Amino acid sequence: MKLSTKIALAIIPLISAVTGISQNCPSLGPDQFLPCGVNQTVLTANLTTCNPSTITANQTTTYSVTNIPFAAQPTVGATNVPLSDDSQAGPFNIGFSFCFFGNTYTQMYIGSNGWISFSAGQPVTFASSPIPSASGSVAKNCIMGPWQDWYPQTNLQNVSYQTLGTAPCRRLVVSWKDIQMYSCWASQGLGNFQIVIYEGTNLIENHIGNKPNCVGWSGGTGVQGLHNLAGTVGITVPGRNSTQWTTVNNAYRYSPAGAPVNPTLTWFAVGNPVPLGTGPTLTVTPPVGGQQYTCHFVYPACYVGFDSCIPNAAGNSPDTVLVVPGLAGINPTITAPTCINGPTQISVAPNSATNIVQWTGPGIIGSTTSPTITVNATGIYSVVISNAVNTCTGSASVLVSQTPTLNIASTTNTMCSFNSNGSLNTANLTASGATNYTWTNISGMLNTTGSNTATIISVTPIPGFATGSATLVGVNGPCSNTISFNIAIIPNPTIAVTSASVCQGLGNTLVASGAANYNWSPSSGLSATNVATVTANPNITTVYSVIGNNLGCNSTTQTTTLTVVPNPTITVTPLTNTICAGGNMNLTANGASTYNWAPNTGLNTTTGAIVNAGPASTTNYTVIGSAASCTGSAVYQVSVIIVPNLITTVSRDIICNGTTSNLNVNGANGYVWAPTTGLNSPTGAFVVASPPTTTNYTVTGFNGVCTASASVLLTVVQLPNLTISSPEYQICYGKSTPIYASGAQNYTWSPNNGLSSTTNSNVIATPSANINYTVVGYNQTGTVVCPQQMSYSIIVVPISVALVSPSIALCEGEKTMLTASGGNTILWTPTVGLSSGSGGGVIASPSVSTLYTVDVSYDGFCGGSNTVFVKVNPNPKVTAGRDTIINLEQPMFLSASGTGTMTWTDGEAIMCRVCPNSQVFATRNSCYTIETINDFGCKAKDEMCIEVTVDFGVYIPNSFTPNGDGINDEFLISGYNISDITMDVFDRWGEKLFTSKEITTGWKGNYKNLPCEEAVYIYKVTYKGLDGKRVNKTGHVTLNR
Repeated sequence: MKLSTKIALAIIPLISAVTGISQNCPSLGPDQFLPCGVNQTVLTANLTTCNPSTITANQTTTYSVTNIPFAAQPTVGATNVPLSDDSQAGPFNIGFSFCFFGNTYTQMYIGSNGWISFSAGQPVTFASSPIPSASGSVAKNCIMGPWQDWYPQTNLQNVSYQTLGTAPCRRLVVSWKDIQMYSCWASQGLGNFQIVIYEGTNLIENHIGNKPNCVGWSGGTGVQGLHNLAGTVGITVPGRNSTQWTTVNNAYRYSPAGAPVNPTLTWFAVGNPVPLGTGPTLTVTPPVGGQQYTCHFVYPACYVGFDSCIPNAAGNSPDTVLVVPGLAGINPTITAPTCINGPTQISVAPNSATNIVQWTGPGIIGSTTSPTITVNATGIYSVVISNAVNTCTGSASVLVSQTPTLNIASTTNTMCSFNSNGSLNTANLTASGATNYTWTNISGMLNTTGSNTATIISVTPIPGFATGSATLVGVNGPCSNTISFNIAIIPNPTIAVTSASVCQGLGNTLVASGAANYNWSPSSGLSATNVATVTANPNITTVYSVIGNNLGCNSTTQTTTLTVVPNPTITVTPLTNTICAGGNMNLTANGASTYNWAPNTGLNTTTGAIVNAGPASTTNYTVIGSAASCTGSAVYQVSVIIVPNLITTVSRDIICNGTTSNLNVNGANGYVWAPTTGLNSPTGAFVVASPPTTTNYTVTGFNGVCTASASVLLTVVQLPNLTISSPEYQICYGKSTPIYASGAQNYTWSPNNGLSSTTNSNVIATPSANINYTVVGYNQTGTVVCPQQMSYSIIVVPISVALVSPSIALCEGEKTMLTASGGNTILWTPTVGLSSGSGGGVIASPSVSTLYTVDVSYDGFCGGSNTVFVKVNPNPKVTAGRDTIINLEQPMFLSASGTGTMTWTDGEAIMCRVCPNSQVFATRNSCYTIETINDFGCKAKDEMCIEVTVDFGVYIPNSFTPNGDGINDEFLISGYNISDITMDVFDRWGEKLFTSKEITTGWKGNYKNLPCEEAVYIYKVTYKGLDGKRVNKTGHVTLNR
């Protein structure tokens, strides 16, 4: 690490220069002199020696705002920018590249109202408004410091700019000096402020020496801040965003606060500007004689020179390091065998007389300092060669390995050809004596391990081979050896076994052959399990297995089946064994080949599988069957049953739908009824029936399988399905309505009040009051009558009589109450001019004479109507005249116009109050009211005011109507004893729409030959009075069309 004395002067004016001992940053360590034979090294930058700066590099997508000490920048030599009121100039060269809201600029524009912008064509609006703002009247892409209505004068050199400093740390200073505020002029104070932007760091500073306030003009507001190009981001000093504020000797800095800008640590050869690499390390190969290297941080475009322009807390400065390559070295070469089995010579070159040789190793025989030595042990042998002339030395090493002695161990000396029934069919071969192994030339067997390089492998025989063999190659490092191995393969025996078939309970002999030893299974029913011939006597057909063995190798399993023929099992069908007395049934035997039946009573035959039995009483039959010389028997009983005799009774044979009847039967053991519709149960001697329609029921009685049937007819009379309807459920008093009934054979109506009939299905009802009619409908079969009853109500509504208030006359704009009665629902038509279209009382205020109709009813029924006429008389018209300003000594007259009889009701010193035109003798400001009345008694009023002055007068109207009717079409001021008149008109955004210097030329409500919208606009009028003083008037005028 090298230290040097330096003086660091920060070119950012607001931070004092630091003088002292500088710290190498980053440190590159001491100079490097490389050892013999080494001409390359890695340089590492130690960044821990760098002192952090108070200013960091960040992107300009956003900014932070901080208060800093006020420091006025020099203006000597600055370029003057002649600006007039509400104007801008440019472009002007910044002198360096400057980044603002993510974009790079080299030129800027200066506005007279306190801003600089990096885009052309910005509005020069004098009235400030809050930012951000997308309005077309607000400057964009600009620095406002502050924006308000300043009034520069081209001859006073109020605005200037200049670029100070040297690259890469320059700054642009734009100054507004001793500048007036519009309307308040110099009497309220002069503005002094500067906008400063910095190269490399992209910092922005706003130094304000004095910022007064003109409260009487445009609200006295100002903006101090930054505004992006889209008008979506505004960054302002707190409390200074189009508000009223003042300040003296105050400064703020806008620091980029976006994502950090990461510089690249870049390496250079001292004196060469071409970069060698980047990052904290660099591999270098210096030339003969050496090279100095250095590194420092390189910032991207728009931040070039950042590290040069920021203040260093302890005087950081780049470090340098010298790297010198080493001298040429000695490279020894050893000649030695790779593998040894005894004493062996090894040698080294070069072996000149000036070289000094020194060997080391585990088994050196004799000298260790000669170029050739004898060794008798494995291991690493090393040699070092030095030279008295060259200070460099060289070394080398060699590994000498031992030739391996191999061995193969097997888990068995013999294998069976197959692994039948657990026969030993595999062997594990284990290699030893080396480090690594390879199995080759495997014959008569397969390697099932899956690897030829494993220490232990498993092998299994290949069918047809009597011997298996393999070769092992063992390796110790570079040394190898081989060994072979053989194993005997024994064939498995092949055996045969006999099979037989016997009847159940009889035994048989089974014989196996082809092996020396045998094993039978299962042991059940066998006389022995380990001999060639056995006697088997199982109860059921059995499969026996036998395995033969020769020399420890088993045969495959052979099986024999001893079929046991069972005695036949005789069954007789059918399962139901009953017949009715006098009947017969077929008996079928199964399970054998031939059959014999006994006794022969009731049988048609005693032999064969099928016989017909018809005994007079219950009888047991025995059948004997034979199959494959075996016999079996079964017993079957035929049961004989008596036939039933049925007797039925019914409680009622005719019923109404929905009622019940009891059905009874006897003469059997059990009963089943059909159909089951309407029955409480489908079985039993007693059931309750309630079918929906006439039904013939059948009952079946049974004694076992013997049955008999009987019928019962139950007649059902249907209930009426009664319905009642009428086209009207309510009628007006004195009216009639039909009532329709259906769904029955006969009808009876009650009460008979107002009915045309009491027995017809359709009747005419003419009740005199609300009534509820009842009708009974019925169906009848024989003496059984089935009725149904329903009711129907009719409402009788009285007829409405509409009563309405009398007709009336009104003056235009007056109101009156209209009333109506006679029902509970009241509707008015038309509804124009009414407070409501319904109700017993409404407020009428029609604009023209109107005949109103009122409809009165009871909920919309039985209604009546009436009318009422409202006559609307016109109001008279009167105009008192326009307000005016007049000198005290001038004659003053009132001049009113209109219709009707006019009278001045308010105002002082009027010569004739009943005269539309009259002289007045006002001595102070006064207002005068005139009232008129026409033949209908309708009245109207108007007012005008007079301002009394003593020297001159001016009149500025507060509205005008440029609609081309010749009346008040122009916004025009008037007055006397005034001169040097200027009138300006602005929209609410502060954009100037019109200017005039002639009292006879007014604004006609247009801008750029297009009519302006109806709105309130701002005017500014200046003039001189008789005393020569300039008067400023501002206010609002309303444009109506």
